Parts: sequence; structure tokens; C-alpha cells
Amino acid sequence: MIRMEKTNKNKKISDEKAADILQALREDLYAFCFSRLKDHGLAEEITQETSVRFLKAQHKNEIDNPRAYIFRIAFNLSVNHFRQKKIRAIDEHMEMDETKVAGTEVSPEEWLRYKQFRDKFNTLYGDLSKKQQEIFYLRRMEGLTTAQIGQKYNISRRMVQKYMAQVIRHFHKGLSDE
Repeated sequence: MIRMEKTNKNKKISDEKAADILQALREDLYAFCFSRLKDHGLAEEITQETSVRFLKAQHKNEIDNPRAYIFRIAFNLSVNHFRQKKIRAIDEHMEMDETKVAGTEVSPEEWLRYKQFRDKFNTLYGDLSKKQQEIFYLRRMEGLTTAQIGQKYNISRRMVQKYMAQVIRHFHKGLSDE
């Protein structure tokens, strides 16, 4: 069995030495991958990919501890596998088949009601003072706090709250008239 020891810092690992290290660690590496993945085929695939990446890396980098480096590669590949698996599951869940989503089209009547509501809202918004419009926009659309808005306009939080109450009363009155 090959003794695993740190390599000299100024030396890169030779191809023969790298192959010997991989051969000596193959069973342990496979067992590690299988313990994480619980799938023989996938464990073999990750073991193989780890070997390929180690062989590429040993040409470019000085590797102090080959065993740790190899197991880190395997660990990262298994983490990547789980991330990709999770993303695929989310993507599959989010895909919508048009046949499964029946009745999602907006009827002409609903579209007309929406358009009328939007037009009424825009008219009411236009009726507000410039300061009320800005405070409403910053609070509701930008998500700023009353304290942040107060600082921006050099007014108290309470004054921002009063402006917002005026705006909401204005919208409520104008939109409930219908």
C-alpha cells in the first residue's frame, strides 16, 4: 500500500504518483461517495469524475495533501449533485401544462372591470398632491419605512403616517363610489 504523506511544497505530483494515489484510495473514495449518495451507479460516476479532476488539478497546482484534496473534490461533486437534483425538482414542479391549468384565461368582462379599476385608480392617484404621490409610491411600491420616508422629506414618522392615512381614505372613498 502507498503511504499517504504530504508532498513537498515545491513539487507537483508526477502522473505515476497521482495514479498510484488514486488507485490506493479508490475503495475508500467509492465507499465515501456511496455513503453520501446511496446509489452505486452515481457513487461510481462521482468516483470517476473525482479521479479525472484530480489528475487535471495535479498538473496545475501544488497539492499539499492529496488525500484531503481528493475527498474534498468528491464532497463538492456530491453537494453539486444534490443542488442540481433540488433545482430540477423545483423546475419540474413549476412547469405548467396548459391542459392542467384550465380556466385561467381572463374573460372580456373581467378584463374590462380591471381596465376600469386601473383607470379609476390612476385618476385618483393623479388627484393627490405631489408629496402624497411620492410618499405613497415610496411606502407601497419601494417598501420604505415611515422613518426612512420621514428622513428623506425631513418630516416626522407621524406626519408620514398622516399622509398615508389621507391617501388611503382618498382611494377608499373614490373606489367605493362604484
